[in-house]
Amino acid sequence: MWGEERCGPQWKWRAWPGHSSGGVGVTSAASPLQGYTRIQEFRKGDGSYGAWLHRDSSTWLTAFVLKILSLAQDQVGGSPEKLQETAMWLLSQQRDDGSFHDPHPVMDRSMQGGLVGSDETVALTAFVVIALHHGLAVFPDKNSEQLRRVENSISRANTFLGAKVTSGLLGSHASAITAYALSLTEAPEALRSVAHNNLMAMAQDIGDMLYWGSVTTSPSNVLSPTLAPRSPADPIPQAPALWIETTAYGLLHLLLWEGKAELADQAASWLTRQGSFQGGFRSTQDTVMALDALSAYWIASHTTEEKGLNVTLSSLGRSGLKSHVLQLTNHQVDKLEEELQFSLGSKINVEVGGNSKGTLKVLRSYNVMDMTNTTCQDLQIEVTVVGHVEYTMEAEEDYQEYEYEDSPAGDDPEAHSRPVTPLQLFDGRRNRRRREAPKAAEERESRVQYSVCIWRTGKVGLSGMAIADITLLSGFHALRADLEKLTSLSDRYVSHFETEGPHVLLYFDSVPTSRECVGFGAVQEVPVGLVQPASAVLYDYYNPEHKCSVFYGAPRKSKLLSTLCSADVCQCAEGKCPRQRRALERGQQDMEGYRMKFACYSPRVDYAFQVKVLREDSRAAFRLFETHITQVLHFTKDAKATANQTRNFLVRASCRLQLEPGKEYLIMGLDGATYDLKGDPQYLLDSNSWIEEMPSKRMCQSTRHRTPCAQLNSFLEEYGMQGCQV
Repeated sequence: MWGEERCGPQWKWRAWPGHSSGGVGVTSAASPLQGYTRIQEFRKGDGSYGAWLHRDSSTWLTAFVLKILSLAQDQVGGSPEKLQETAMWLLSQQRDDGSFHDPHPVMDRSMQGGLVGSDETVALTAFVVIALHHGLAVFPDKNSEQLRRVENSISRANTFLGAKVTSGLLGSHASAITAYALSLTEAPEALRSVAHNNLMAMAQDIGDMLYWGSVTTSPSNVLSPTLAPRSPADPIPQAPALWIETTAYGLLHLLLWEGKAELADQAASWLTRQGSFQGGFRSTQDTVMALDALSAYWIASHTTEEKGLNVTLSSLGRSGLKSHVLQLTNHQVDKLEEELQFSLGSKINVEVGGNSKGTLKVLRSYNVMDMTNTTCQDLQIEVTVVGHVEYTMEAEEDYQEYEYEDSPAGDDPEAHSRPVTPLQLFDGRRNRRRREAPKAAEERESRVQYSVCIWRTGKVGLSGMAIADITLLSGFHALRADLEKLTSLSDRYVSHFETEGPHVLLYFDSVPTSRECVGFGAVQEVPVGLVQPASAVLYDYYNPEHKCSVFYGAPRKSKLLSTLCSADVCQCAEGKCPRQRRALERGQQDMEGYRMKFACYSPRVDYAFQVKVLREDSRAAFRLFETHITQVLHFTKDAKATANQTRNFLVRASCRLQLEPGKEYLIMGLDGATYDLKGDPQYLLDSNSWIEEMPSKRMCQSTRHRTPCAQLNSFLEEYGMQGCQV
């Protein structure tokens, strides 16, 4: 999986208490006041709202804002007069028959949830009625003309809804939202009864759970109502977003229908089981409505009686019995969610006691090098960075390792052992600055240019707006003037941009089927050392699960701070790059003693293998070389290593080292701290690794290479038979 999860495969457990022990809460990093301020940025002079200020206003979006801000009056305050203007604008969208229409719907119709299709007018009218009912609270003068106009508008809309309900031709979603709207506004009892009976006729039940799905479903969209997998390996079936939203409206209706508490319990039970591990549901509207319904359910069923759950989870791991005791009561609202971790494969014992309800969710996650980016199916994004990056002194010194291969000294061990004096280091940097003096101003200022390219395959159309979330490289900030130019172009390819911390968010009206690119500059604020590979995500704004996530690196000489993880052990790939030894190419040199010194004294290796490279593969910020062992000279922990076995060697993607498939190498180094998917050690190649290409028989027959080949064979025989004599 992508993301900065904790290292190692693990079980994660979260407890979501039921209505009797806390209910459902929503956690946000932003305060309600910040959200209110953000919404006001899209308000137009007549009180309506559009996706952007330069877009036509939407009836649905304006009603949605009216409902939310009316409910949030106590938390965010705001101007009642502004909300009154919003309500008046909605009244201007009502037709003579009492229905509401949306001449300029939002670009992404799916964000409206079930308010699309043949019942769109009915569902939209019910949606606006619900918003106007909540908006009544912003009219403090109960005798005002405006208030009477709103009440009259609701009455006319209810008459329209009642006629549609009586016809008996509505689908499940339109029936649910209409039944809720009529109950909420206390429409005539006859209309409410018809709406209730129609809705209950469409209900589906599974044991002690109740939900509303589609009345007619095509074979390709059939979803089994079974809520449990047939075996532990099977995924848990997920209900579509439309079912969740419809059931949420059904639950809200039942909460207002006297004597239907048992049915409300069953609908709430079904909704609770549809939530994801992160707390959301499928997309935007179904998540909003599910949380709305479950919150109302908790408020309606909450009692002052002390309720609680005592949950004990235990697991036998490597370090013995690991046990956690959780005590959840209806007073622990700020501790609704607990996250515990267990080693993958361990058996988790759960003991529950108390007089309340709860939901247990277990997530099995893997953090291994063998990643396959399964997110980029239909959407594609690519980010490249060019320019100059200023590194810290420590990072520049690390990069000296790159220059060894180009040094005339080649593999001269004496050349590498000579220390560099501070004066030499100062002179070298001064000369480098002189060489760089004529460079362009933006390079001296450590400026880089970002190129962001997006496209889609065309197999699946985007529901509407898309966002490219670019996490900038450490120490950089984007040039606002460049971003503003993107939104001022005549075609408005980028509708909007935002910057928040290290993130740059680009809003696209659509994603083309052919590759399209935009660019902006970024300036470095501080020198950097070890640079974490930054992420870039392109996703459907209203369906974030439809996305493409990639990583990108800094320009040349970037230090990619990444980790290799397995079980509860992680190994950072932050050391210097390895060098390939080229003794035979430098002529006759006494390398035998130097090899033995490397193997037995500094750094004194843990393993020494003669291997044949089978293939090369890319793994996140690393390159992996799968090899076939031809000879084991030495091992410490890797006791299973024998000839004909395979072992993986990894190197940071920024390093120059290249091992060619089909060629043999002598590789010595320190033991790997992590393991591959087969449970075998995998080795990270760094400055403590010896990599030397094995010469061919034909090369060793030449006069020039006879002595170096003899020295190499002598080392292989002596070290393989006797090891280190210390």
